[in-house]
Amino acid sequence: MRKRIYAAAGMLLAAALMAQGAMAEQVTSFGAPQPAQVEEPAPAEEPAEAVEPGTEAAAPAEGGADALAGSELYDFTCLVDGETYAFPMTVDEFKAKGWTLEETEDLAPREYAMVTAEKKNGFSADKATAYVINFDINTLPMEECVVAGLEIEAFYVEPGKGLDTVLPGGITRGVSTLDDIYAAYGDATDVYEGDYYTSVTYEMDYDKRVELKVGTESGVLEDVEIRNFVVPEGFVTGEASDEVPEEVAAYARPEALGDDLTSFTVDFDGALYVLPVPVSVLVEDGWTIDEAETDPVISAKDYGWVTLRKDNNKTISTIVNNFADYATNPSNCWITSLTGGGYSGEGITMALPCGIELGMDSGEFVEVLDGLGYEYEVEEGDDYSYYTLYDENYNGYDFYTSSAENEYYAPSTLYEIDMQCRP
Repeated sequence: MRKRIYAAAGMLLAAALMAQGAMAEQVTSFGAPQPAQVEEPAPAEEPAEAVEPGTEAAAPAEGGADALAGSELYDFTCLVDGETYAFPMTVDEFKAKGWTLEETEDLAPREYAMVTAEKKNGFSADKATAYVINFDINTLPMEECVVAGLEIEAFYVEPGKGLDTVLPGGITRGVSTLDDIYAAYGDATDVYEGDYYTSVTYEMDYDKRVELKVGTESGVLEDVEIRNFVVPEGFVTGEASDEVPEEVAAYARPEALGDDLTSFTVDFDGALYVLPVPVSVLVEDGWTIDEAETDPVISAKDYGWVTLRKDNNKTISTIVNNFADYATNPSNCWITSLTGGGYSGEGITMALPCGIELGMDSGEFVEVLDGLGYEYEVEEGDDYSYYTLYDENYNGYDFYTSSAENEYYAPSTLYEIDMQCRP
């Protein structure tokens, strides 16, 4: 089974949540690309009959065209072995058509799996690939998720030997030619011509598409892939939990800064932390959550934004991670990055192990950094220097020092520290 995180699904999930009043603009802040506006190919008034190469015109599977009458390609419907499929559908609806799923792992929100599905065919079983996605805000068993697409390939089942498939316009697996496909659907969004097949793709965006492969040797449609990653009509989103995750409850504050930068210990505005740190721990130290600028719910295994304020002049606006298997409020999530000084961390004091702290002389800072023996990179600007120190997991630090001519910050000082540590 192959798993993927479906970014665009975050937008669709957000729409469903907002419709229920559960959250506002939580997932749309993730920056998922907007669907490309692709004009739908107009279905031909009289689809051309598929012609078996070297033979007379061959009729589509029995009842195929009639059963899909009125359907268009972007309705994401088809017939398989005479039964109608409309994607997306629930896993239960999919299984009711005789399918079983070989894998049954849990899926996190916005995660989809390409799962091998089997359907009995006499004494054997036909195989295909089902796209199973979780549109909920909580981690769910696969049985409670949605089948948002299906891929039927000659690799598993040769045309004519099972999984007889008919698409709108009468396009039929094992029968229709490339010319038939163009006559029914018009020019494709994308065409790939390989040695063994020609692939034509019709798509509204990457995850709302139909891909058809015509074999070079056979001259007919062999593979069909349909995917329509949209939240099903009537989908009911689960609820968030206020239960404090065990890991959050077990968080222990450090007793001292120590002398190891890789510990990610920090004295932040007068309090000691180790990153990552729960939001609730900072709330205990006098920070308050600005609810107007904070996502009210963070989906399971996901992230969102939180804004914290203190003393009327200090602000933290950062991404927080929810490592739990259930959606929860931001207090139960983890801060994985902190900034002191500069524009975003103005007024906040910050000190690290080994004597590194905001406001120190830039020359002394470089001496300390060189003395630690770590490899780092430096970029020189007109009136500042920028030092980066990160490990292979991109956990580490950014340091900014001002030159003697800097007009915005105290000259020749370490004026900003950014740190990040995500497990």
